Amino acid sequence: MKSKIITALVVAAALVTGFFVGRFYAARQWNRFFMDYVYTDTSNHAHFYVRALTQLREGQQTNAVEFLEGRLDGEMITYISLESLRPEDRSAAGLRAIRVARDYRAKHPWHNTSDEINEGVQRVFALTK
Repeated sequence: MKSKIITALVVAAALVTGFFVGRFYAARQWNRFFMDYVYTDTSNHAHFYVRALTQLREGQQTNAVEFLEGRLDGEMITYISLESLRPEDRSAAGLRAIRVARDYRAKHPWHNTSDEINEGVQRVFALTK
């Protein structure tokens, strides 16, 4: 009887220890994965800003505007997946970004050279009506 209790306690202690060690390791790995994503995303944005700023400083306003407009289209296309969600499940931050971009485009119309992208952007803008 005593050996069964000791065995049960050892097994329970091993399970608890394994749980906490596994949780710690998983949290560390998840944090590293998330930070890699954040750093990659931030790096991409820095490259985009430098490209646009360089074009502006070199007097290439048309190129800078086209580049930034294209980037805005790319950002808007990201939200196309919101179509598949119920309105109450859609990201509030995403919907705010869509509204700001939609209002900007109403004041400053621009069309991508790709009809598919133009159609996608219009579908995204329609999510905020």
